[in-house]
Amino acid sequence: MQQEDRKTDRTYCWLLAAVLAAAGVLLAGPPWGRAEQAAGQPEPAELARPEWDIGDSWIVETLTRRVQGREEAAEPEATRLKWQFRVAKIEKVAGSDCYRVDIQCLAAGRIRPEATIWCDKRTLFLRQFQTQVAFQGRYRTIQESYACAKGPTAPVIAFVNVLPLAMPAFLPSGAKAADRFTYASQPLPAGAKDPNTVRFLHTSTQQVRPAGAKALEQIPRKYAKNLGAEPVTEVTLDDREQSVRQLWQPGAPWPVYVENSRTRAWLVSTASP
Repeated sequence: MQQEDRKTDRTYCWLLAAVLAAAGVLLAGPPWGRAEQAAGQPEPAELARPEWDIGDSWIVETLTRRVQGREEAAEPEATRLKWQFRVAKIEKVAGSDCYRVDIQCLAAGRIRPEATIWCDKRTLFLRQFQTQVAFQGRYRTIQESYACAKGPTAPVIAFVNVLPLAMPAFLPSGAKAADRFTYASQPLPAGAKDPNTVRFLHTSTQQVRPAGAKALEQIPRKYAKNLGAEPVTEVTLDDREQSVRQLWQPGAPWPVYVENSRTRAWLVSTASP
């Protein structure tokens, strides 16, 4: 019974993908250009944790391929959407201070699902994710919470892939990088306990390296200007269900580029209070 409930929740996540694909407005051509090749990019010593403050906001643009039906022979069209992230407040989640980040879809005049993530204030470990799905004229709230099985942090890939939501493990300075991490997930708020709910144990991997020339081609123009002074770090996250590639640059609150099996995302603007 619990496994069936879990499958139902996952089904609604795919429904979210369909809703967003129907809601988006297709625009012609990406607004960014190919970044200059940064030969001799200095190697970052470690993956730098971004600094967030209450009121910080940024906009991410996503390009998502529709799920192709069996009757479609041609390559499915892609949906382009913009999302605003805003660090709203500090909230307690399972006893830990967390940044609450509200995420709003900016598709004007269309269905605009909202989402929220809670990240540990000290480590940015993704502790909780929540979103809404419009289904049969009603909104259904879907949530999932995460807990480290070992250590203070672990890379987590949230279950929705239309908006790539994944946080790497920002390890303390000088800490030895781990090859594998483990964390638990449950379809309940963090800290909640229900004997009828199954918790799932995940194994994730994280690889960190200086971004190569091909990866740098995806950097938006705004962030390509400082490649020499602020080197880009490429991060690859994997678990049994998804693989996510991110490009992080010091000073940026979010990866400047992300891709998974269906979606590519670019950080297009940032703002501070």
